[in-house]
Amino acid sequence: MKKILILSVLFLVVFGLSACNMPATLPTCPTDGLLVPVLVSPADGAVVTSTLPTLTWVYPDSACNPEGYRIDLSIDETFADTSLSGGTGNPSTSWSPGSDLQACQVYHWRIAAINGTTLGAFSEAQSFRVETGVECPPVAPPPSASINGIVWHDLCALPDGPLPDPLPAGCVAAPGGGAQANGIREPGEPGIAGVEVRLHFGACTDPVVASQNTGALGEYTFDGILAFGPHCVSVDASSTVNEPILVPGGWTFPAGTTGALASAAASLDSGSNIEQDFGWDHQFLPAAAAPTATAAAVPTTAPLSDGFNVTVGANCRQGPATVYDVVVAFAAGTSLRVVGRNTDSSWWLVEVNSTARCWISNVTGQFVGNAAAIPVVAAPPTPTPGAPTATSTPTLDPSAPTPTETPTPTATPK
Repeated sequence: MKKILILSVLFLVVFGLSACNMPATLPTCPTDGLLVPVLVSPADGAVVTSTLPTLTWVYPDSACNPEGYRIDLSIDETFADTSLSGGTGNPSTSWSPGSDLQACQVYHWRIAAINGTTLGAFSEAQSFRVETGVECPPVAPPPSASINGIVWHDLCALPDGPLPDPLPAGCVAAPGGGAQANGIREPGEPGIAGVEVRLHFGACTDPVVASQNTGALGEYTFDGILAFGPHCVSVDASSTVNEPILVPGGWTFPAGTTGALASAAASLDSGSNIEQDFGWDHQFLPAAAAPTATAAAVPTTAPLSDGFNVTVGANCRQGPATVYDVVVAFAAGTSLRVVGRNTDSSWWLVEVNSTARCWISNVTGQFVGNAAAIPVVAAPPTPTPGAPTATSTPTLDPSAPTPTETPTPTATPK
């Protein structure tokens, strides 16, 4: 009798403990309407001190119970290895692994309701780390993400007068009439240095978390990003930094950009590397097929390893600004020997021949070499409107065609 009483007490204790984890008897949930369980414990990213932790969750419908649950447990966040996974076989909302977990290891888990052999949708995965008192090595951060790209000068060189038909290479019809650059970065189109690029965490309307100016080749990089998720990169042509460099003109890439602000959204994951370029079409471009003084000029068509390589037909002037008269024009592909520069290297003093020199804008090509080794040369006096322009630049061969100057707004050097 005493033995029967003891067994009865043990039965009641075990039954009571089991009942703590067993939901009340409810109708079985419809198989085609199984909901996603909500994970409760351990919390995402938590540290547990047991090698046999108890995982708990709740079913969001209090009016019914699924027949059971599938538990995926793995050291692989993709759950490719399911050797530690299992199931409840009943509506219980707690479960422990069948064997000890490893100390200092991160585990990922997720839950799905199941009726028979039909599995509902899995919950979002969570993770926990097992620490049992032994000293664990520090957790290595996940691989960082990065966003990089280039802000480039999208070129469309047009001749004076009516638009040609067909349009020159690199040009497309503009929505409002006329022509514009095509939004494709083609060989020879240079990057634009000094442009401020901004990084936003979240949407493009969210605050700026970092900014940087493009390098000498128009390049930028935001790296070491550990805040994963949505980001945005933007370039505002009307900003204090960018307006003197870009305006007037317009964005050709990303496609569909209107106004001064160009932006692009990106979603970053661990280890991701996203490239995002921005194309800018200066409003006033050098004239295409401008007359050149090839008979008198030193330049060659072979790119120089130390000099200025012209990438778009460009005027070369008596001074480092568009207010100066044109001395000669050079076609794309011309290479020039550099003998001087202005203080910010936005204009280069180049040799036309053994006796003549002129100034060419940096935006019309690419300088190759050590700019610091090029001497800074003072600009000649700016010409007085209506008066002859004084110049120390030797004139070209009088038998060569005299290039005519197309009036060019002073806001954009060419």
